[in-house]
Amino acid sequence: MTALSLAFQSTQFDVVDRNNQPWLRSLQIGGALGYAKPDHSIWKLYESNKDEFTDAMTALVELETNGGKQKVRIFSLRGAHLLAMFARTKIAKEFRKWVLDILDRETQLPSNPQQFITPEQTNEIYTLVCERFPDGRDRVYAWSRFNNHFRINSYKNLLFTKYEEACRYIPSIPGKKEVRTLPAPMPAIKPPVWTKPDPAGSADAIRSIQTMRSIITELQTWCHELPIEAGMPLWEALDDVKRLLITGSTEVSEALMHIGIATRYLNRWMGRSQ
Repeated sequence: MTALSLAFQSTQFDVVDRNNQPWLRSLQIGGALGYAKPDHSIWKLYESNKDEFTDAMTALVELETNGGKQKVRIFSLRGAHLLAMFARTKIAKEFRKWVLDILDRETQLPSNPQQFITPEQTNEIYTLVCERFPDGRDRVYAWSRFNNHFRINSYKNLLFTKYEEACRYIPSIPGKKEVRTLPAPMPAIKPPVWTKPDPAGSADAIRSIQTMRSIITELQTWCHELPIEAGMPLWEALDDVKRLLITGSTEVSEALMHIGIATRYLNRWMGRSQ
């Protein structure tokens, strides 16, 4: 069931598309509500309560009918629901529930499910890429950059809301020779070799730091698999973390060394040198 194909029990509505919203004909609403004289009954309901209907709920429009073109009163889904509130037929309650279900679906779905760029915009995107990369051999690279940037499988699937951004982005795509490459990952640095005395816990701390460095190196290697615009910032951030670890491990090494020296001097001073 779509906005252009609505049916309630045995009533198949000839939906009127008005501003991308489904509107229903009064005659068919009356039939769905179970009236013997549907058109006349809906007219009476509306005339008795028309002060409660807004222009967004009902309108008189010229439509094709069995008797040719005529002025026909139509109702939006909210207008149809209000009619059913005034109706006193046995089926009115079920009809109201059906209308509310349709309204729920209408609010959850975009009015235009196919929100992709138009064929004209598609041609314009293609032309811009061809102008930016005259050499056809470079266009595979260009389309790859374009699709990765907008996270789509094809430029034809670009959302129309992204069209202007795409037109600005294409001239900024760097040529293949201009692309920065990621630096090679720094080799893992071996932890310093400790001499006695080795304060309790120092070996575990160094092993932990070394493990963290190894993990960062592996992550930096993985960055090479990402698009350059994502891989470069991540690689640089990981490099900063690694530098902090190197600085931290050096300071820990120096601190533990001074503690060991101080411990020996203290033992000698107290006459308990080992």
